[in-house]
Amino acid sequence: MKYLKDISFVPFIFLMVTWHSGLKGMILLLLWISFGILEIIRIRLKQKEKQERMKLEQGSFYMEQLLLSFRRHHKILAAWKDVSVLAPGKMGEVVREASFELESGFEEEREFLQVSYRIEKRYGSRLMRRVHEFLIHVEEQGGECDTALDILLAQVRSNKQSRKLFTEKYQLTRSRLTLSVMLSCLIHILIVRMIPERHLLMETRVYQLGNGTAFFLYAVLYLFFYQMTICPPDSEYSEKKEQKMIRQAKRWYEMMVYRPHGIGWHLAAVRMEKEVRLFFPDWLFDMLLRLQTENLQTALHHSLDSAPEILIRPLCRLLRMVEEDPVSMEPYHDFLKELDLPEIHSMMLQLYAVNTMGKDDIPNQICAMLEQQRQMQEQAERIRLEERLTGIGLLAAVPMMLSILLMLWNMGLGMLSFLQRNL
Repeated sequence: MKYLKDISFVPFIFLMVTWHSGLKGMILLLLWISFGILEIIRIRLKQKEKQERMKLEQGSFYMEQLLLSFRRHHKILAAWKDVSVLAPGKMGEVVREASFELESGFEEEREFLQVSYRIEKRYGSRLMRRVHEFLIHVEEQGGECDTALDILLAQVRSNKQSRKLFTEKYQLTRSRLTLSVMLSCLIHILIVRMIPERHLLMETRVYQLGNGTAFFLYAVLYLFFYQMTICPPDSEYSEKKEQKMIRQAKRWYEMMVYRPHGIGWHLAAVRMEKEVRLFFPDWLFDMLLRLQTENLQTALHHSLDSAPEILIRPLCRLLRMVEEDPVSMEPYHDFLKELDLPEIHSMMLQLYAVNTMGKDDIPNQICAMLEQQRQMQEQAERIRLEERLTGIGLLAAVPMMLSILLMLWNMGLGMLSFLQRNL
């Protein structure tokens, strides 16, 4: 009974369209059975989508409470105990298991990472991994962290709102694709009604098989569109994608070095600029968190461990230049100088400015940089969203193309039937 509210009106429209299209007998029965099976699959997809949204809510709740509790205790284990009491359902069980495991062992960084990975695996996101790594770092190194915790809290809430916005846009795209399928079915009925002596045409086996296949494809397209417009989780990149990114970055850098100012160089530069804009905000946010407890040179070294592949080579070059001349501005000014990225060049110069400021001025500089980082992060998320939705939106033409082919099929059958009767 709990699945009844998830039943869509679309299968009933398919039922009416197939009935009014003159499909009969075994073809009609098989279509109706297939519509039912596809609807069951869609309902399961809808339940999975609800579970993913629930995980988003639970993951955001977990990160918020963990940061707030850590501010009071400055101990991850104590913060986990607080969260386990407040967290409902399965999340509370997962956090309680993590707390119990750490209580029975030594509180070392390696063990914290192993236990926190299990939580990330269930409610994982790039931001959750960053929260865990930062809290482990603060507990190991000590130091003032209230400002950084405020930064992370703001980022968690901003990420939650962004994910909700993405979900709404995906659902809007789903509605447009569904409307495309429905309009294609309506066009089909109107065309069939316009064919002279259509009742004789509907009795032919060729018409029954051709139109039955077409309506099955309409239903499959509807299910495919539904699956494509489920907002993807904000999870870590898989190893396969990571290896692909490493190969791409290596190829782009080789083209930039060995084919200067040619077509290959231009294409590589365009792709690299896009990738840098996508991943630089994450690296910058990690740097700004590290600057709460580390100096600039140490933070740059440690940021290599989690830096995206596209930034590894520029960062290594930056670190070599900084070691040769620690007080020079040139290493920061030359960071990715071969690319047209003025906003990123500006942020690197602001990082250098942090190294020259007094202790009292650094928090104000970091806050200003965080606001710019937030804007860059929003721009990167929009690029990711638009890139995916643009490809999905083009699928709206597929049902229309199918309806045109079906129209030509039915018109051709009608013409052949008319000619045969008049010969």
